[in-house]
Amino acid sequence: FNGNRIQFLFYLIKNSKSWNRVIVGHINLAPAIYLMKILNPSLEILVIAHGIEVWDKQKKISKWLLNKAKKIISVSEYTKQQLNSNSGISKDKIDVVHNSLDPFFTIPINLEKPAYLQKRHGVLLNDKVVFTLTRLNSNEKYKGYDKVIDSLIYLLQHNMPAFKYLLGGIAEDQELQRLNEKIAINNLENHVILVGYIPEDELKDYFIVADLFVMPSKKEGFGIVFIESAICGTPVVAGNIDGRVEALLNGSLGTL
Repeated sequence: FNGNRIQFLFYLIKNSKSWNRVIVGHINLAPAIYLMKILNPSLEILVIAHGIEVWDKQKKISKWLLNKAKKIISVSEYTKQQLNSNSGISKDKIDVVHNSLDPFFTIPINLEKPAYLQKRHGVLLNDKVVFTLTRLNSNEKYKGYDKVIDSLIYLLQHNMPAFKYLLGGIAEDQELQRLNEKIAINNLENHVILVGYIPEDELKDYFIVADLFVMPSKKEGFGIVFIESAICGTPVVAGNIDGRVEALLNGSLGTL
């Protein structure tokens, strides 16, 4: 459908009677599933529950979808608990299937730091590299990169060893301007680098070049980025609530 959601949903609804089961990838598809169920009352529904979108008390059509689902697949025990506590969904109805690495994510064999990234970002021999990968959005400050920058400002004032903070991810214009101003005000131009979009074929190299992956975010249903870092041999620092605890195996794969 070339990314055309309207065509995709129209096709789904039009062909509702063609299938006996539908796997729903996101709770926001509930209106489409409602129409499919009207046209095909025997349609079996499975819902995948990722995290924040199902944690709050679900109402109306979203609650209808959860109730009509034969099974709900949750990516973490934490999300399962939230569904049960806040929306009254029976735990017996929810199976936990943790997220995993993308099958196209190449597990690295050579963990030598990539020289081309060190050169690109001016990483010197004695620099310690801290890395975060996330969306940079003014509405998603819960990802925690501001806390990392604030911590680095403090450590810089207290004789921290030389470091580079590589902050990767696409930034919206407003957030990019705010971060650049924060970097300039605190004289961090030589330390904090806004990497921007990272191509898939370079992603593992960014994990490898880093001495530490840090993302003290909140509201993580699981956090695939944490296990991507771990499989590249890079130590991880994450928050100590929600699905991240499971992603890091209760702290055995990193510091919570």
